[in-house]
Amino acid sequence: MQYNYPSHDLPDELLHETLDRFEQKGIITGEDCLNYDSQPDRRIRLTSTGGALWESERLPDWSRFVTDSYSDRYIKIYGHSASICEAFFEVARYTNLIQYRGGLVKKVSGHRRLVYWRDQQTIHCLAARIVCEENWPRWDYRHFEEDRCWWRFANEIGRFWSDKERSFPSQDNHSSTQ
Repeated sequence: MQYNYPSHDLPDELLHETLDRFEQKGIITGEDCLNYDSQPDRRIRLTSTGGALWESERLPDWSRFVTDSYSDRYIKIYGHSASICEAFFEVARYTNLIQYRGGLVKKVSGHRRLVYWRDQQTIHCLAARIVCEENWPRWDYRHFEEDRCWWRFANEIGRFWSDKERSFPSQDNHSSTQ
């Protein structure tokens, strides 16, 4: 559910037909599985062809992409740019997204896939020990967004489009004539 937004509003039958068509065209691949309630389900993912199609439509700036993972003791931030990983960490720290009290921050890089359909590239990782305290100050989401220079999810990519791409009218600006 974390990545399935915005809602597609397709009836189940049309959704299944669409996914079947995408699978036949090689855009996605599927695997039967059981969901969290042990009910039959299907797990789907983009193929390299589907990933290339997605990239051609969304035009992501991969140098600004980060992904983060948390445990009860550590945060790990991965990205294609060491400086973007560091920027995410600093903003997450001072806006209280993470509970960091100081200490060693490890930075490493290696050759791997950050996104499964893309080729291996140099990936940077920043890792730091965090704490989990109930009385920690509240997350300052407004400043987190104001200081953003990265994207983590598809709906955030548009914040880094070029001026030319930004000039396309949005659906909100279209007037309907009947």
